Amino acid sequence: MAIIPPAGTAPLQLLDQSRFLAAKEEAARRQSAHKPGAGCLVAVAGFIVLIALAFWNSASTTPTPTDASANQYRVPNSQAGELNTERAEIEAQRATLDALQTRIQTLGLEVERDRLALHRSSQSAVDDFNAKVDRYNALAQEGKAANTAFNAKVDTYNAKLHQNGR
Repeated sequence: MAIIPPAGTAPLQLLDQSRFLAAKEEAARRQSAHKPGAGCLVAVAGFIVLIALAFWNSASTTPTPTDASANQYRVPNSQAGELNTERAEIEAQRATLDALQTRIQTLGLEVERDRLALHRSSQSAVDDFNAKVDRYNALAQEGKAANTAFNAKVDTYNAKLHQNGR
């Protein structure tokens, strides 16, 4: 049995990666404004918080179309099943990406909290903190890659929708 899409199927929205660049620039600005050492920790923490916020906000921001009918397509029944399957995969990937963004934000907040309580005279405490920052950075990179893959999948879906839609 074929899955028939709603009368008007709207294209999916991309997630915005421009906030990553703004967060990176903000971290660089903060780093140059502080002394080396302790200032570096402040810059890293600021970068972490900005990336977490950018990740969190980019997934939840959906532009509102000015003309809803211009963004809706009627898809032939022969293509409906394939497009519905792809859309379901994209929505599942969006949920996975949202969960990853939540993990990134949570770890970023932990790093920020730990930075405030860090005993800088204890090398082991500094090493533990730096290891957590490294875990955060790796998770943020994973999130950025997942975001890029998600956007590519959305682009492909939207191109098919536009090609097959009327």
